[in-house]
Amino acid sequence: SFSPIGDGLRTRIRNFPSLVNCCTIDWFSAWPADALMTVAKKFVSDIDLEDEVKDKCSDIIKYFHESTGSWSTEFFDKLRRKYYVTPTSFIEMITLFKSLLAKKRDEILKNKYKYDNGFEKIIKTENSVEKMKQNLTDLEPKLKKAAEDTEVKLQKVTEQKKEADKVRDVVGREQEIAQRASDDATYIKEDCESELEKALPALRGAEEALKVLKKPELDEVKNYKFPPEPVKLTCQAVLMLTKRVKVEKKFNANTNETEYLWWEASIKMLNDSDFLNALIVFKENIDNVEEGTIKKLGDFLKQNKDQVDEKTVLNSSKAAGCLIKWVVGIYDYYFVNKDIKPK
Repeated sequence: SFSPIGDGLRTRIRNFPSLVNCCTIDWFSAWPADALMTVAKKFVSDIDLEDEVKDKCSDIIKYFHESTGSWSTEFFDKLRRKYYVTPTSFIEMITLFKSLLAKKRDEILKNKYKYDNGFEKIIKTENSVEKMKQNLTDLEPKLKKAAEDTEVKLQKVTEQKKEADKVRDVVGREQEIAQRASDDATYIKEDCESELEKALPALRGAEEALKVLKKPELDEVKNYKFPPEPVKLTCQAVLMLTKRVKVEKKFNANTNETEYLWWEASIKMLNDSDFLNALIVFKENIDNVEEGTIKKLGDFLKQNKDQVDEKTVLNSSKAAGCLIKWVVGIYDYYFVNKDIKPK
């Protein structure tokens, strides 16, 4: 803090005059040459150098410091500007010398490593090139033979390509035919699916209605002593379609005609324990239904359209309503299946 370098000391003296009035300053003269040499050797001793080199370094450090002092005196005489050379400057110079030496050593070692590595690579590359030259010399006859074989194979490939082009033309024509057939099949498939979708909703609804139909509801139908006409006609339609029970005939003396006992046959049909299951899987055997049976059923439904209307039948009996819905669904599905099956 009392260094004469800079404005710090002068500023403190102006602010605090007692530093001059009440203090005694011990003035230290410059270090002698022996002291400089001793300090320099002390700091240089931990550097990895030969002893002779260390002594030379200590001498030159001392010389630099002493010559700087001489130059500072000459500088003051000529320019009247004071440059202070202090022991601190001497220590800093030694520290700078050590750090600079370490930095340069590191740079030199790195460059040496690069040069050594590069030299090693060059030697390896040179050896590899020689081996490659020898390999190329050894391979030259083989390469010549391979070139001749390649020429022969190229001729064969050219001939085979001509044959392949002919086959490709034939395959191309067959592919066009197959594509047209595929397009036709796709069109037929889409057409069949479109037609099938028209009938499937009604058929699915009928099958769902059968699945929720309960035995007590069927028992209610067969227990009718005097069944409503829509119920009788619905059961007759089911019998005409499924033919699960043979319908007996009886001669009526009053009308002098033979009559079919449809209601009696309907009661037998409803008493069958497997009746509902048979209706649910009936769609799978739709191909076995005779066309004449469907025609008779269609005529029957048209003749009695008011009595077998789904709402009319449902008002008479819930079970009969489900049955007539199933009959109509199967009837419509028959024609759709008939149309799409040949396709």
